[in-house]
Amino acid sequence: MIETERLILRPFVDADTDTFASFTADPVVMRFYPDVQTRQEAELWLSRCAERFAKHGFHMMAVERKSDGALLGLAGCGRIPYDVPGPSDVEAGWLFGKQYWGKGYATEAASAAIAHTFSNFDVPEIVAITYRNNWPSRKVMEKLGFIHNPLRDFEHTQLPRDSKVLPHVLYSLRKPIQLLV
Repeated sequence: MIETERLILRPFVDADTDTFASFTADPVVMRFYPDVQTRQEAELWLSRCAERFAKHGFHMMAVERKSDGALLGLAGCGRIPYDVPGPSDVEAGWLFGKQYWGKGYATEAASAAIAHTFSNFDVPEIVAITYRNNWPSRKVMEKLGFIHNPLRDFEHTQLPRDSKVLPHVLYSLRKPIQLLV
């Protein structure tokens, strides 16, 4: 579990599924993904998060608001199960229900997850990837200190070649020097 001023990042529980599925079924939330998801696809997503968290000790987690216990979305750092350009296999990511956008939750949650990952695991670099026209996420990446390297941009290998979100950008963030000792 990771705590910030307003948030708790924790592993997902079964009670999170309906709310999370409502986020991934929303075409506005999923506009930079290949498509919306069914409830079963959302369950599979959360199941994979739990499996990867158990295997590696870190992965995407539920983001809960402290003030009322509301599930806002997911955020965290996790091992990428496919190849991306460059040496890192750890990605920072986030997805929030649209009613929670514009409140700084993604930046707050991702920042805490990144600090936790760098402090507790042997991870020299974390990447953040997204569809090239996902400007809201790119803005969060830049707020977090990630740097875009156009030479590492790529066509997502897990998507069909005709996918509307095939071209991806890659941003990277190196472990701060003070954490290397």
